[in-house]
Amino acid sequence: MFRKISAKVLALPLVAMGMLSLTQPAAAQSWQRISNASGGFTVQMPGSPREYSKPTETRVGTCMMHTTLVEASGGREVFMISYGDYPSAANLRGAEEVIAAARDGQVNSVEGRLISDRAVSIDGRPGRSIVGTTKDNMLFASRIFLDGHRLYQVIYVNQDGQMPQSATEFLNSFRITR
Repeated sequence: MFRKISAKVLALPLVAMGMLSLTQPAAAQSWQRISNASGGFTVQMPGSPREYSKPTETRVGTCMMHTTLVEASGGREVFMISYGDYPSAANLRGAEEVIAAARDGQVNSVEGRLISDRAVSIDGRPGRSIVGTTKDNMLFASRIFLDGHRLYQVIYVNQDGQMPQSATEFLNSFRITR
């Protein structure tokens, strides 16, 4: 089951820019504050995350995608932060267009459907908060923020199609520290 949900989850940020198995529900996990100095963020996650990086081709060049991931509830929930820097020479469109493209990439990568989509910000940085479903009826909730040339994607996926309080706490705990 992990491979199925992981493939769907990992497609979200990779397409937007151009593991670890725990058996307890996220609410029962020992939550910890994760500080990622190189990523310039902090977040609360239900367990010790796995981190990896992968080069990703985009319309404006190759971007290194960095991902921090925790899987919970025996693979039925995924908590993930992914970020990447567009090349500094890239001629990025306006912030809202870049964020909208990331949103559309997330939804299209899982052949999904948007349930809600609203503008948000974090310390003056523009973003979007979306909730959607995949073609397999998994629920995903995401916050997307643009900070200069860095795109952050904070993603929660639930294979059971539910949005527990732990998902909201995870999403709300994300802070940019750079």
